[in-house]
Amino acid sequence: MLPLVDEYRGLLLVAYGVIVCRGAADRVRGQLLAVLGRYDEALAALEAAEALEASVNGRSLLPRTWAARGRALARRDAPGDHDAAQVLFAAACAEAQTLGMKDLAARVAQLQST
Repeated sequence: MLPLVDEYRGLLLVAYGVIVCRGAADRVRGQLLAVLGRYDEALAALEAAEALEASVNGRSLLPRTWAARGRALARRDAPGDHDAAQVLFAAACAEAQTLGMKDLAARVAQLQST
C-alpha cells in the first residue's frame, strides 16, 4: 500500500463528491511506515502531516496525527520516546475531548495507560 500513498505526500486527502477531509496523506504514510518498523521515516512523515494540518487550521485532524506519532514513538522505544509519546497522547486526548471526539479520546486514553 505504501507505493499507492507515496505519490500523495504533502497533500490532504479529501473524499470525492463530499466535503470531508480525512487528513494529511503523510499521516497514512507514517502509519504504514510504522507498521513496517521504519520508525524514523514514519516519524518524519507524521511530523510533515502535523505541519500541513496545522497550516490549514485542521484542529480536528491534529489529534489523530498526534496519536499516530505517539504510537510510532512508543513502538520505536528509543531513549525519551516513552515520555514524548505520553505528551502527544495527552495533547491528543485533551483536544479530542474539547472537540467532542469521544471515541478518539477514549482510544487515546487507552494508549496513555499502556
